[in-house]
Amino acid sequence: MSEKIVEVETAAGSWLRDAFVIAALLVFSNGPLIFVAGHVLAGSTQWEDAPVRQVFAFSAFLAALAVALDSQRLGNRRLTRPPFVAAAAVLAFCLMIACSSFWSVEPALTRGRSVIYFGLAALAWIIADLGWQRVRSVLLVVLALLLGASLVVVLLSNPIGLDQNGDWRGLFGRSNELAALAGLAILIGLPTAWATRGRTRVLAGVVAVLGVVLLVNANSITVWVGFFGAVVVASLVWCSAVGLINYRRWAVRGAFGAGVVALVGAVVVVWNSSVLASRRDLWGAVWDRITEAPVLGYGWFTVWDTEDFSAVAGFAGSDSANNSFLEVWLGAGLLAVVPFVVVVALALWRACQALWRSPNWDTWTWMVIVVYLALLNLTLSFVLGFSYVWVLLMSAALQQPKSRSRDGVPQHVPQYRGAAGRARPAAKRPPSRSN
Repeated sequence: MSEKIVEVETAAGSWLRDAFVIAALLVFSNGPLIFVAGHVLAGSTQWEDAPVRQVFAFSAFLAALAVALDSQRLGNRRLTRPPFVAAAAVLAFCLMIACSSFWSVEPALTRGRSVIYFGLAALAWIIADLGWQRVRSVLLVVLALLLGASLVVVLLSNPIGLDQNGDWRGLFGRSNELAALAGLAILIGLPTAWATRGRTRVLAGVVAVLGVVLLVNANSITVWVGFFGAVVVASLVWCSAVGLINYRRWAVRGAFGAGVVALVGAVVVVWNSSVLASRRDLWGAVWDRITEAPVLGYGWFTVWDTEDFSAVAGFAGSDSANNSFLEVWLGAGLLAVVPFVVVVALALWRACQALWRSPNWDTWTWMVIVVYLALLNLTLSFVLGFSYVWVLLMSAALQQPKSRSRDGVPQHVPQYRGAAGRARPAAKRPPSRSN
């Protein structure tokens, strides 16, 4: 009887955590909240105005409270302790952006916004503890809701769903934001539809189709480059892990070599095109200001709301640096850049390590997602705005690769299975010889 009660409590706790993560990611995608505030309530969409800031702050508070009270006890187990270096880097980043309020050009703004990032870190810890299967299900639900609603908005109201260039933006303020989610939907939807069955396959297929339609019509070249870059990088690691890339497999090596060359060519073309011309000017202006305060910065998430900065040549009409690395350096200085880089590097390393140790659709999908999120931050400031992108990157860094499930398999590293569905046999040891 007691075992059945524990099972019911575990199921209830799991459902509650998944529902909370879905709701939190919907909030931190920014789209639905800003859309409701601006178009339904006919109010302002500024960060500090109600209900925008209150909803962000309350969601972050709930995440921090869940970690503080360790709500995983509802499921008869507690949160898995994250790796020390990753946890220290996340905490250091949060502390540095909060401390930047002491020297910020707008202390009140920095103080109020930076505190919310502690809640984002708590949410990332909860997501890191879910395990891949549940993270995948949560992301599929979130993407289905966001992309489905965005398609409805585009079909019902062109003035709202399209930007001034005629590109689709759906629920979001910019087409780049919708394109980033659409690319993520394809990267998680297609491999999941291929590798699963039943309702999960149907949902993944729908998400993938929505992603293709919206990504094409959002017309974001920078997101396309990040999309193909992530696919090439993750696929190279996979093929290397299973031994496909060697001197006897010239066809495979040639195909991926051509993919790498095409990707590099696309980057060069985009870099020299008018698409990034304005960004290069902006990056130059941002770097000039960084060199004036390289260690401490000017205050987190504040510069773009300050008239002294918005009036500077190169800053006019911008509300971000369009590069998360420069954004962190500008806002909180070198002391925040270091933990930021550590978090991103650990996220990439853990995803690569999982794929290398156990190459399959699950680990490939997780790595391609992490690489994609990291590449997006090179041309967009997704570390700002309480973004889901930063939450997922932190969760990837906070995953504990040594944690074990009940069957002895690492929680975030599924067993490798070949084309026939058989587990990879263990290597046989040669018989010992006695002299």
